[in-house]
Amino acid sequence: MGSRETHTATRIYSTITELIYVPNEVSDGVYLLNLQIAPFATDAAPSRPMLLKQL
Repeated sequence: MGSRETHTATRIYSTITELIYVPNEVSDGVYLLNLQIAPFATDAAPSRPMLLKQL
């Protein structure tokens, strides 16, 4: 079983986005990132990154 204790060096307000796929049709440039994170009280939670093109 895992420990539920947190240590003083724990980074509780951090996120990890792994294996993000961006199609080749998305051109290089400046975008806004809307990173939607599920409200799970765990050390990892799924996210839904949305790229928005600046006007």
